[in-house]
Amino acid sequence: MRGRIRLPRKRRGQSKRQRCVHGSKHSGPIAVSSLIGAGGADPFEEFAARADVADFLTCGVVIAEVLRGVKIKKAHQRLSSLFGCMIYVPTLNHVWERVAKLAWELDRTGRIMQITDLVVAACALEVDATVLTLDSDFARVPGLRVISRLV
Repeated sequence: MRGRIRLPRKRRGQSKRQRCVHGSKHSGPIAVSSLIGAGGADPFEEFAARADVADFLTCGVVIAEVLRGVKIKKAHQRLSSLFGCMIYVPTLNHVWERVAKLAWELDRTGRIMQITDLVVAACALEVDATVLTLDSDFARVPGLRVISRLV
């Protein structure tokens, strides 16, 4: 039996780790597809500044992709720690099945996407999240809400 992933609500008395990165003005959770910082701004500061509205989510493929590109060890450790503050959407078997279905359907219509982007899209669809990204490819996914910046 496939289960839905239930997101925890922000509650009084949560630990700092549980509350360290949250929201935007958009209703519902925000799935972060990459680290977006306009003009060199720290994206985690942008996330924290919107702490009262929604939760920020990530998945393993985003963490791996971002951390892979960090050259300085101290920056790598900081980012790793900050990712630990985000709600993690696991990529269980039914998410991978959704990735495969999306890939097959999009390929048949000529809208080819990278598997990493499809994993992010499937995770966002799984938890009914909006994807925060500068990558226009995400607009190809039917039913996926996409934003390019926090308002």
